Amino acid sequence: SLHDALPILKIIEPGAVITDFYDRSMTHTKKEGLIDYNEYVQKIHAVNEKFVSKGNHPIKTAKVIYKAATSNNWKLYYPSGGDAKLFLKLRKLLPVSWFNSVIRRTYK
Repeated sequence: SLHDALPILKIIEPGAVITDFYDRSMTHTKKEGLIDYNEYVQKIHAVNEKFVSKGNHPIKTAKVIYKAATSNNWKLYYPSGGDAKLFLKLRKLLPVSWFNSVIRRTYK
């Protein structure tokens, strides 16, 4: 049947994961003399650090990935942490403009 021929798609929603990714892998670029965005960038980094410090352990996220990869069901989203579960619920319940507003307010 067509149902059996279709690939099974899985989307992992990891949320914040406790790693050194934000420190090790992020490259900061600045144009000399351009300071208009410095305060905003500092706020973004502070919020990201807060989320990561309260995030999931990487093993928990790996277990969710394994579960998604080995299951034969048609479940699409696999959240891995409390923040990911919350954001998925908000995304389902709220209109897109409201959801985006919630995300923007997180970074103010």
